[in-house]
Amino acid sequence: MARMTYSERMDKFDAALKAAASGSDVDQALVSMLADPGLDSYERVGVVAALGHTHGDSGSRALREQFAAACETFPGTTKRRRSWNRDLICACVAALTVRDGPAATGIYTAAVRHPNWIIRSYGIGALAVAGDDSAWDEIMTWLGNALQRKIRASGWTWGQVLEATEYLARHCSQDPARSTQLILMLRDHWRNLPDPGHIERCWPGIGPDGPHPGTIDLPGTHKVLPPW
Repeated sequence: MARMTYSERMDKFDAALKAAASGSDVDQALVSMLADPGLDSYERVGVVAALGHTHGDSGSRALREQFAAACETFPGTTKRRRSWNRDLICACVAALTVRDGPAATGIYTAAVRHPNWIIRSYGIGALAVAGDDSAWDEIMTWLGNALQRKIRASGWTWGQVLEATEYLARHCSQDPARSTQLILMLRDHWRNLPDPGHIERCWPGIGPDGPHPGTIDLPGTHKVLPPW
């Protein structure tokens, strides 16, 4: 019997994924697929992405398990496998952002702490879109550290700074003192921003020449869009 080509394998996988997604218990069907140890990295990420559009405790639990396992094995793997783990971790974060929203804030925060900048970006992006306010102090500290040096407009840090600011601003309504804290930090490091005008357009009045911080409604001046 002729050996199956990878293209044929992908066709078979895509058909199985489509069948699982069209069944009566989609979430459980996808979780069962994810439990197959024979899945390669592309297939595993595909199942994880599909789980982002279903609902149920089993799928959420499976995504958290995949995230934890990939994070645990990340440091000791080869460079190639590390990139696979990175993609899987990011896919889990994206899927949980869509299906679990604020309930997965702990996962997003764990991603922010990851040494890989791409995973970190996914974590900050997820917080900006869906995170609750439990990571506010931690992200405020992260932003303060990031603003200690001049940021390049073409670098990845700039995107992370924008998303961190979105997250922090969105949760200032819970504690009015947060607005003042965030605005004063940004004003103190205004020269380190590569495009302060962008910040000003998103949050009018936030710049050094703006009004008293207590008069600026940060949560009401900017709408966050999903990063994926």
